[in-house]
Amino acid sequence: MAKLVLVRVDTRLVHGQTVTKWRSARNVDKYIIVDENLAKDKFMADFYKMSAPKGTKVEIISQDEAIKRWNENEFGDDGNVGLIFKNIENGYQLYKKGFPKYFEFMVGNCVATKGSVAVTKAIYITPAEYEMLKELKADGIDVYFKLTPDFASVTLDAVASKFNK
Repeated sequence: MAKLVLVRVDTRLVHGQTVTKWRSARNVDKYIIVDENLAKDKFMADFYKMSAPKGTKVEIISQDEAIKRWNENEFGDDGNVGLIFKNIENGYQLYKKGFPKYFEFMVGNCVATKGSVAVTKAIYITPAEYEMLKELKADGIDVYFKLTPDFASVTLDAVASKFNK
């Protein structure tokens, strides 16, 4: 049975910060990217897998597959697993579809989009995403923003004033 050691949103998915800094900080053996579009796009899925440094295991699966594999055997013997989502909505949807309660929901690099607000350096979220995060927090999940292990965490409550006007 695998152990979840990281649940992270990062627009860039597999990149230097994820596969080097977070891998060593959390002792991640394998990254599982849960993304509907990438799970159907073999070319892009292969691109992300190949962009990971040698020795870094990366798998890309759909939400339904993630739930099925967790319910069957909690990702088997994959060791320490890091779940990665391209955006907040993907992680929120997986949880709402029945994936077991996350121990954390860390939001990392999220690019600016129409209507988004900067909550920290390089992390922008929309009011709708803020509401999703509030709901996860209300369910007892530790929700916070953090770029790299050496940056201080910023809590959801600390950014509330940017959305509660």
